[in-house]
Amino acid sequence: MLSRIGGESSTLFHTVNLAIFLVSLLVLYGLACRLAGRTAAVFAIAFVGFHYAADVPVQWASGCRDLLAVLFATLTVYLHVRGQRALAAMAFLLGVLSNGGRGAAPPSWRS
Repeated sequence: MLSRIGGESSTLFHTVNLAIFLVSLLVLYGLACRLAGRTAAVFAIAFVGFHYAADVPVQWASGCRDLLAVLFATLTVYLHVRGQRALAAMAFLLGVLSNGGRGAAPPSWRS
């Protein structure tokens, strides 16, 4: 779909990958704020955002599936912590579908 919009240019792919990564950091910030407070959340997103391995999926046009898996795994945990179990299950399913072999954050169904 993106190739039809952007043609042969990889700029659109990199921009979408960066946007997905930034949304993942926002979800991580919300999760860390809820569990450990604002200071810990800032350190968490700084650690992940500036980690040396974070740039690889953003720079590769094909890194979108890995970034989506991270986004949906983080979103699964965040929604589960908020008590939204059905949405957490849907986020988990989307994460598995985005990157076939990775069921990174299976939700716990115990209350």
